[in-house]
Amino acid sequence: MPKAAVCCISGRTDRVQYHSEDYYDWHPYALNQSIHLTLHQRFKSPDRWRRIVDQYAVTGEEWFARLSMVPVDLAGQLHAQHGDQIADIFDRVPLPSGIQVPLHQVYRIEGESPHEHQNTGRRLGRWNAVRIQSSDIRSS
Repeated sequence: MPKAAVCCISGRTDRVQYHSEDYYDWHPYALNQSIHLTLHQRFKSPDRWRRIVDQYAVTGEEWFARLSMVPVDLAGQLHAQHGDQIADIFDRVPLPSGIQVPLHQVYRIEGESPHEHQNTGRRLGRWNAVRIQSSDIRSS
């Protein structure tokens, strides 16, 4: 794939990188870094994303104007579609020595606060994956 050169939303040519909404079905769009970051933050900061859409959309039918403003729980969808055979990455990929992952930030029972299960160390039955940020991973 050639290097991303021109942002397909703004036409800018600086700091352009690829983005795809579905990394399992790779059909990327070239985006300027600031637009790319705002796109990823659209669930937390919808007004910032709407300003970009309002500024650059012409018909309202552009791919970026039609993006969902509701986060997708891909892990939950895969689990519902494929059942229990979906792998638990923590069972399959051992973490390096000295790294602790706070499981209460990874698994939660639907409808319950993730903080209700802090430090239990137990596996939760019905789960949803939530994003782990690097600041959440601690060395021991």
